[in-house]
Amino acid sequence: ESPIAIAKALNAEGIPGPRGGPWSDGALRGHARVGTGILRNPLYVGRLVWNRRRWLKDPSTGGRVARSNSLEAVIEEEVPALRIIPQELWDKAQTRLAAAAKPQGPRDSANTPKTLWQHRRAVSLLSGKVVCGQCGGSYATNGKDYMGCKAAERQGTCTNRVRIRRSRVEAEVLEALSTRLMEPDAVAAFVGEFT
Repeated sequence: ESPIAIAKALNAEGIPGPRGGPWSDGALRGHARVGTGILRNPLYVGRLVWNRRRWLKDPSTGGRVARSNSLEAVIEEEVPALRIIPQELWDKAQTRLAAAAKPQGPRDSANTPKTLWQHRRAVSLLSGKVVCGQCGGSYATNGKDYMGCKAAERQGTCTNRVRIRRSRVEAEVLEALSTRLMEPDAVAAFVGEFT
């Protein structure tokens, strides 16, 4: 099963995710460079790794920001009593994760895969600003020119399967901004909030 399918199945069974909310494919797969995610956790094969990252406070937002420590600062220790997965299964999972992390998609003239930033979708006018009317989750790119509920597509926690054409939504938003933005009630609300 793919991480998305596993996340959907766990959410359908009502099993809470690592932070008590719904599961996401990212919680399972994690990030290859940082070594996060359940499928990359070396504790399952009896290897305890810590001090990989440190947390700093962002003074502008007050939130925590992760920073990777140097390889010399990382501490590893074998703890065989904590192993719950056979080495062969671990190795197969890591091989599959490594294959999935390799660049896929468009290739250049030398048949070399282009890097992610050369073929990922560009940020659109409404990226991060459209939400699902049913669950409040974000609407994200779903297909070439469509947007859909991310919670329905990737987590299975929402039943809203409606997809909308991004260009149509952008046109309607721009039309509304150009015709309704300067209405007296909207200006008064803006001035009140700003003050």
